[in-house]
Amino acid sequence: MKNGLLYCLLALLLTLEITTLLEFDDFNKASKKSTDIIEEKLNNKKVVLFTGDSITDYYDLTKYYNYTDINTYNTGISGYKTTDIIRRYDNMISQYHADKMFLLIGTNDIAKGTSNKEVIENTKEILLRARKNNPNIELYYISIYPVNNKVDGTKAGKRKNSNIKDVNKKMKSFCEENNITYIDLYSKLVDKNDQLKEDYTYDGLHINGVGYELITKTLKPYIEK
Repeated sequence: MKNGLLYCLLALLLTLEITTLLEFDDFNKASKKSTDIIEEKLNNKKVVLFTGDSITDYYDLTKYYNYTDINTYNTGISGYKTTDIIRRYDNMISQYHADKMFLLIGTNDIAKGTSNKEVIENTKEILLRARKNNPNIELYYISIYPVNNKVDGTKAGKRKNSNIKDVNKKMKSFCEENNITYIDLYSKLVDKNDQLKEDYTYDGLHINGVGYELITKTLKPYIEK
């Protein structure tokens, strides 16, 4: 009995340690030295920030965006929900003093059963907070991407495109009312059956190289504007 209890305690401590290490790694991943920011501002370089979940996390900005006058930063973290960005707002957004911010978030909320209303309200909070803290920032909201529930080995899980479309529709209205640029990538990635096109994914959720090429072609004009 005592050995079993000891084993459980050791397992719990190990789990807490691993979680702490992962949290620390995520913190470092979304961190940037303030001296670098100051140097960029002094050199008149624009700072463009991408933030969100794994779809942003896996987006290799250095591969697709190579500018001398623009620095792009990626603070997307796999598995993140809207509440995670709110919780780590200063680390993931505020410290960058970005000229432009591209936000793509919400698919993991939907997968966890969060109501559409809560996803929308949390997303609004992120965008409005970014504007309040940095009135000159240009805000871009990227529509949540469709999923494909028919791809073998799919990770779409409980996500439904009907929920995603509803969130996108309401966020589009919010963006139009608040001078935030809404970027519709849902319609560019979806097939005739209202599923994420198989050419653009490898698991029904995440985007492959072909998909990121299309996304980059769509986003570049906004970055270079």
